[in-house]
Amino acid sequence: MSVSSESCYECGQDIAEGVGEPLYACLWNLPGAGGHHWAWVQVCPSCGAARRSRRTALLAGVALLVGALTALAGYHFLP
Repeated sequence: MSVSSESCYECGQDIAEGVGEPLYACLWNLPGAGGHHWAWVQVCPSCGAARRSRRTALLAGVALLVGALTALAGYHFLP
């Protein structure tokens, strides 16, 4: 049986050793000083899959928007 070493950065669920996925995240932001603290954290497999799904949907939406704007811009130059 594996020993739990960390908890998930997003949901707080205990992650067994070797099961978590690494994520480089901003842990805190100091607005006045302009300082950020970035570190490697662990996320559970379900949070990692959800994060990948959101990122894929966002990229597809941006690609669709850029394609539509490009087509619209090209439409104005047609004779």
